[in-house]
Amino acid sequence: MTTLHRNLKTQDVFFINSSASGLKFVKESVKPFDWTFTTDYKGTLIPCGGSALRPEPCSDRIDYSKLRQQEHIFFYEELVLYEDELADNGSSVLSVKIRVMASSFFILLRFFLRVDGVVLRIYDTRFYHKVSVSLCVCVFVCVSVLCCCVHVW
Repeated sequence: MTTLHRNLKTQDVFFINSSASGLKFVKESVKPFDWTFTTDYKGTLIPCGGSALRPEPCSDRIDYSKLRQQEHIFFYEELVLYEDELADNGSSVLSVKIRVMASSFFILLRFFLRVDGVVLRIYDTRFYHKVSVSLCVCVFVCVSVLCCCVHVW
């Protein structure tokens, strides 16, 4: 876990610290922890049938046009692994979506974080496998935006 995850503060903390400069506050936590439940988990490779699996960089990409085509879906499930309202300071959600078709499967593991007035963050891990190819493409995407840059109209 990076210090960025541990040091996130709510918008109220900034207000309190600036308005009560003469008072003594505890500046740092004695036992810091990630109160946003942030995870950058990217998946685990499990050997199947004695074959060793190892990640390798490749030029293959997820075929999103193939995923958009009308195809019978044999199995679809969306599961929220955990969700928290962060003591009314935002939202933290980890979910997984699985879609299995005759020609491929697609898995999306998404961590979504919103700390009101502070940050929006999405960590996506996407797995895509075409049956005709002996390769599983894994893509990790991280998007983080400070809320001072976000305007809502």
